[in-house]
Amino acid sequence: MKSSCIIEQNRTEQNRTEQNRTEQNSLRALLRRSSLLHKCVHSIRVIRNYFRYSKFWKPYNEMFASKVCLEIGGPSALFSPIYLKCKFCDGVNFSANTVWWKKGSSEKYTYSFLTLGDLYIADAVKIDCLHDASYDFVMSSNNLEHIANPIKALKEMTRVLKSGGSIVILVPDKQYTFDHRREYTSFEHMLEDYENDTPETDLTHLPEILELHDLSMDLPAGDIENFRKRSELNYENRCLHQHVFSEDSLKRIFEYLGIEVINCCKCFQNYMIAGKKV
Repeated sequence: MKSSCIIEQNRTEQNRTEQNRTEQNSLRALLRRSSLLHKCVHSIRVIRNYFRYSKFWKPYNEMFASKVCLEIGGPSALFSPIYLKCKFCDGVNFSANTVWWKKGSSEKYTYSFLTLGDLYIADAVKIDCLHDASYDFVMSSNNLEHIANPIKALKEMTRVLKSGGSIVILVPDKQYTFDHRREYTSFEHMLEDYENDTPETDLTHLPEILELHDLSMDLPAGDIENFRKRSELNYENRCLHQHVFSEDSLKRIFEYLGIEVINCCKCFQNYMIAGKKV
């Protein structure tokens, strides 16, 4: 009787083991299918963005095609055609985990499922980890407006750019953003920030932002109290638009830094300025 109980117990344990193994194999298969589906979805997005934006970038193809590129504060869907045509693209972000991008498990700079290049964690105003004249092409999209000292940041971008290399900057057109009630920041104000070495902890514009920011166009910010709390921690999250740019202010900054302006125009809901280091 004892023996028959033991045999029955062994059979039950064996069945459980087999059931667990079957469930584990099913789970692994499901995860593989999910991973494949995840890659397919991201592949479709990358291809869609490539075709959506490639026409705009076509006239600038020689700036970045097969070139060594650097992106500050990315990645950006707008740059999809550049990612797929450049030799490689390193990235600089102030943190490994920003509101817009998470590093994940890779130590590399990535966009969707693509590995673009090396990742550097540094502030745009002080990219000490990069040598002078290291890159053929430098780009940044919807990033400069988050920087308290934009001229200092652009000077750093120019420093790591090779002579004859190109730089492209995109900033939002305020009429399409929560900044539409704010005045443009004058070139003189940004120059004063540069001359005074204004730090990234600066909150000079906070009262104006709290008064004029259109929360209905910034739903993640929540109500005014949540927005205020988030804004007071701006050095940690960099969500604030410190400055509001116009085409004129972009041109004047480039001219001040000795960057030859190649073109300045609208790019979807942004202003784009392209220049050359001379």
